[in-house]
Amino acid sequence: MKSGTKRVESLARGLAVLKALQAQPGASLHELHGRMGLAKATLLRSLRTLEEGGFVSRRLVDGGYLPAWPAAVEAASASRWLALTEAAGPALEALSRAIPWPTDLGVRDGEAIVVLESNRRLSPIRVNRQALGARPHMLWSAMGRAWLAFCPPAEREEILAALRASDAPEDRAARNRRRVDELLHETRERGYGIATGGSIIHELGTVRMGSDPKSSALNSWCQAWDCRNLFVTDGGAFVSQADKNPTWTIMALAMRSADRILELRRTGAI
Repeated sequence: MKSGTKRVESLARGLAVLKALQAQPGASLHELHGRMGLAKATLLRSLRTLEEGGFVSRRLVDGGYLPAWPAAVEAASASRWLALTEAAGPALEALSRAIPWPTDLGVRDGEAIVVLESNRRLSPIRVNRQALGARPHMLWSAMGRAWLAFCPPAEREEILAALRASDAPEDRAARNRRRVDELLHETRERGYGIATGGSIIHELGTVRMGSDPKSSALNSWCQAWDCRNLFVTDGGAFVSQADKNPTWTIMALAMRSADRILELRRTGAI
């Protein structure tokens, strides 16, 4: 016998959205639309209501939606870190306003680090925004070295033993215990990890700057000697390869060149 009480369709839709997120934590609006067949505008209203009620949170790294219900914990392989990811979101968002350089949140997963969250999407600096799920190496990455340096000794030995037993070429460095100890000591002294120089390639040069048009393509303002209206404001002006990421230097040179362009425009020189 049917009840005379009317069904609340909006509530039913909201519960259906929660069930969908339990089955697929981190789903995007587009993925939910494909899974449920609901209009995106309808989904957005439901998600916003659930978010305001504390039942759903939004991941910073890619905008995916996460269920806040404990019942969803068993739904995904990395779900044991769901609470950590949700708690880190506001902190990473605030950090992006104080420090423009992007920050990732990672935890140990076996003999590697797995990235759970990132504020790269909020950063004005475009650095590989597909960070979610990345697995930085324990010895070669800054994050991995920081973990090894500051984790409990027993955990460190467990990780290093597994790396030494591995046949993977990238794990062979773990067999050089003296070098490993030096790296970890340097990391503790510094207070943070730094990746091995040259492990990431930043292509620079080819239109180098200089003081002599016979040996350089650009002057000290990154302005072409042979074409006064041409300024090169990327990494091409570098005369050598730095050990670390050149992004800040590129930005500084670009700002300096921009100031020079304004000055030359005011005087009519270009």
